[in-house]
Amino acid sequence: MHTMEVATHRTGWPRFSAVLLIALSLFASGLANSSPAQAAPACGVLAGGAAQQANNAVINTCYQIGVPYSWGGGHGPQPGPTLGQCDPNNGAPNDCHVKGLDCSGLVRYGYALALGPDILGSGNTDAQWHSPAVKTHFYSTAQALPGDLLFYSSNNTVAGIHHVAMYLGAGWIVEAANSGELVKVSNLSAHTDFYGGARLFTGRPHYTTTLGIYRGLSSTFSFSNSTTSGHTDGTLTFGAQGDIPVSGDWNADGFTTVGTFRPSTSTFYFDNSNITGNTDGSLAFGQFGDHPVTGDWDCDGSTTVGVYRDSNSTFYFDNSNITSRIDGSLTFGQKGDIPITGDWDGDGCTTVGVYRPSNSTFYFDNSNITAHTDGSITFGATGDVPVTGDWNGDGYTTIGVFRPTTGVFYLCNSNITPHTDITTAFGQQNDTPITGAWNH
Repeated sequence: MHTMEVATHRTGWPRFSAVLLIALSLFASGLANSSPAQAAPACGVLAGGAAQQANNAVINTCYQIGVPYSWGGGHGPQPGPTLGQCDPNNGAPNDCHVKGLDCSGLVRYGYALALGPDILGSGNTDAQWHSPAVKTHFYSTAQALPGDLLFYSSNNTVAGIHHVAMYLGAGWIVEAANSGELVKVSNLSAHTDFYGGARLFTGRPHYTTTLGIYRGLSSTFSFSNSTTSGHTDGTLTFGAQGDIPVSGDWNADGFTTVGTFRPSTSTFYFDNSNITGNTDGSLAFGQFGDHPVTGDWDCDGSTTVGVYRDSNSTFYFDNSNITSRIDGSLTFGQKGDIPITGDWDGDGCTTVGVYRPSNSTFYFDNSNITAHTDGSITFGATGDVPVTGDWNGDGYTTIGVFRPTTGVFYLCNSNITPHTDITTAFGQQNDTPITGAWNH
């Protein structure tokens, strides 16, 4: 929601024909000497350099082209078009009858469609400027990247912020500007009161996932910094007998480190180093019999915990490793499936999948909100254990298996064509496989 400028139109007609002729002459002269307005491009990502999540937000915001502006629209409990508010003082006398989006409702909806979680919430432009989802602010449009939020202020202060738009790149924005209009693409020059920008996601490099194993009898992790050498580059003792190994980037520093899940207490234990063996955090989550999963569920760069409950084929997610709270859940798969997680579509967000031992098939869902099989691939043999990772560093998680009888990993660089691209012996019989970007 923002404060709109209401134009005041003079309606007096000139008394003297001379005045009229002079006015028409000046108007015609202006038309003859003016340059034609630059045509707006198709809405989309018009420049590089942005994080994938931001690019996806642009794409999903562009889907709203043509949706009516509605003062206060898009601020319901869930993102998306709603009836607005009738507010004659802000140039919106009929908007309580118009289902649509205002400026902050538009960008909120675009990011929610792109990510799943409603990271901007139902607040107005002021709330969005101060949102904890914002990673950094900047104060020159020259710094803007696609997906950035550009804020406009009537008095060049935060208190004067009255409008927000999303940057597309190349000097263009997508915005819900005024009552009576539709969501549209505009030139940056359409507004002269830019105050500052907000970036919600910074581009993160793609790191290659490599191999590891966990030996339960000695509670020891062994790591290889390669998917091909089979060389042990590091070891770490962490956890206790009976623990299940997990891995993740717990502190968002770009490095995968280890952890364990203790079934007897349904507790996760984290280590932010693969050297010391210290417990840097712990969290009780889930219930007895659950299977641990980990991932970046809210696309913020840090790995948090979750569980898969075989009894109802449901994933439960927590967006924090400090507060035990169910932030989301999704029923996917069937009884007897093995849970897997990964960034299947390369958008920077971890979503779910399952491996079905009965037919050696992986099933993927690109959303943690809507249960839908977006892809499947048959790979491996009876008795194999599923693994997932970005084996070639292209930003997409693909599949693989570990064969416990031989201690061999078989990895595939595609989730479409079943082909063994990498075969590496690492570990020994009955080790538990684990993967991560241990070193880069």
